[in-house]
Amino acid sequence: MDFISLNYNIFLCITVAIYYILPKRLRWYSLLAGSFIFYLISAPNSIIMFLSMIIISYCSSHIIKRMRLKIYRTCAFIICIILIVVPLFFSKSTLLRTTFIVPLGLSFFTLQMIAYISDVYLGKISPQKNFLKYALFISFFPQILQGPIPGYKQLNSQLLKGHSFNEKKFVKGLLLLL
Repeated sequence: MDFISLNYNIFLCITVAIYYILPKRLRWYSLLAGSFIFYLISAPNSIIMFLSMIIISYCSSHIIKRMRLKIYRTCAFIICIILIVVPLFFSKSTLLRTTFIVPLGLSFFTLQMIAYISDVYLGKISPQKNFLKYALFISFFPQILQGPIPGYKQLNSQLLKGHSFNEKKFVKGLLLLL
């Protein structure tokens, strides 16, 4: 789905409408559903790889957090980074590019996962306990257009708290889109 297409703008409007219809505590579910629908529409053949990478990074963050000895934590961290980077490596390989289905935004969310795992490893954050909330943090579809890569502390609370509708901010956002 092209970000400047009519289909994308309709999809975005539907996602935003559902977001504001739901109660605040449930609004993040609409963002999660919208994100996965976006990836399913944009790159349906790569959704399994995308989900696998999310699962690997989620589980790895919890394994790293539970490791008491630094050598084990470091080994787990290195293995996790390798597992997360492998799809990116294969997507850049000219020999394998024709048989490898690349998820949309692969470079972006690979680096975001590495940043998250690094923060867990360094003790800057605790791993997210709720898998779906972590999946939203990684898959939030509007973020693959922006840079730099947002940190977990920076983005997660914004995604989960459920914002009230503010007409001025909404109009300002529409103007920015236009």
